[in-house]
Amino acid sequence: MTDPEPGSRAGPILAVVVVAAIGLLAALFLVGMYFFDIRPTAPPTAPVAAPPPVPTVSRGPAGGFRWQNEGKTDPRPGIDVAHGSFAVLDHAMAFVVWTDLAKIDGGGTRGPTEGTFEGFLQTTDGRPIEWRCSIRSGKAGEFTMEGRDFKLDDGTLFLVRARQSPAVIKQMKRPDLNTLADKDGLIKILRQWAQEDAEIRAFFDPTQTP
Repeated sequence: MTDPEPGSRAGPILAVVVVAAIGLLAALFLVGMYFFDIRPTAPPTAPVAAPPPVPTVSRGPAGGFRWQNEGKTDPRPGIDVAHGSFAVLDHAMAFVVWTDLAKIDGGGTRGPTEGTFEGFLQTTDGRPIEWRCSIRSGKAGEFTMEGRDFKLDDGTLFLVRARQSPAVIKQMKRPDLNTLADKDGLIKILRQWAQEDAEIRAFFDPTQTP
């Protein structure tokens, strides 16, 4: 019998060496994990975005207002004597309702409930003038009166000639209302406009068609 050639014995020996080396490396890795608390590195994950902050609304006073210029023998409705409603949100007038009613039998302002104000003015002949204001954020929202819908982006001042049915309503933008947050300041500027603002005086003039 002849001995196998040297090259034929090298193959199995090399395979044994490779298997032994792999086993040794695996053993060293397990020992390292045990003694040095080595853990596989997890792939990086994208940061989770924080939820947007919930906007808060700072509610101010809300209710009704009235003024009357004493000494007028023939006071002009809406100019010399007036009634209305208002509400303050985030340190500014959310809306103002200015009517030509000289006397009212009732009225009120409720809210905000989930960003909604509701109210009414009741005339001496028993006819209620109801309104509703829904505010989503800031000045964004809707105002409804006498079945008509208005966008607050187009103005927060509502002039109302309520002595006729249906009432005549005029929406106006007055940036000065954005700086007011109290009833006394509101009445002061409305009375000033009643004497100096030609557009407002024309609206409350019964001889003119709004």
